[in-house]
Amino acid sequence: MGFYLNEIPWSIKGFEEEKQFLSSVIKGAMSGLGWQTLDYQPNESTINPLLEKLDDMLKAV
Repeated sequence: MGFYLNEIPWSIKGFEEEKQFLSSVIKGAMSGLGWQTLDYQPNESTINPLLEKLDDMLKAV
């Protein structure tokens, strides 16, 4: 399962703020924010590099 960044319904006016919001969500996920609500324990060594790559891709847009 996946998605392309261009599939997100970005707005022209709020694009930078929307990118910043998504980046903060990614950083929260990397720090384990909300993980206690999951019924499993994510593998940080697998997930965090992928989230970091997603954040890097977002910064390049």
